[in-house]
Amino acid sequence: MGKFIKGLKAFGKGFQESQKQAKEKNIDFKIKEAELELQDKKVNHILHFLLSIVTAGIWIIVWILITLSVGSEKNALKKKLKELYEIKENKLENAQEIKKIKINTPNLDEKDKVELKNLMELKELGVLTDKEFEEKKQNILNQYS
Repeated sequence: MGKFIKGLKAFGKGFQESQKQAKEKNIDFKIKEAELELQDKKVNHILHFLLSIVTAGIWIIVWILITLSVGSEKNALKKKLKELYEIKENKLENAQEIKKIKINTPNLDEKDKVELKNLMELKELGVLTDKEFEEKKQNILNQYS
């Protein structure tokens, strides 16, 4: 029975790791997709200039509206890209923080590991400041010193 439980735990860890990798790839995919979409958002000014000449200047109104619309779409995509890069950066920082905690505290019991994970999530959500997080983390880690 003990081997079965160990096998389940190993399977669970492997599954969690594969989910984490899938999420990271998903963010990278979203970043690439947004970058490509941003590159595709262009106004063909030569075509609009020719249409303006053919229509005796009436097309200029449409040209201006299209240019403004594409500009606002580009701004929205740039904002989305910035948010995606911030998400990716935060995940990397959190992963490094978790590794640092694991290296410095190999003897933590499960309750404290869960508490540290919850603290990191609260910090990530902005509920805790960096200073508050560090204080609470040190309180937990000081129990093992």
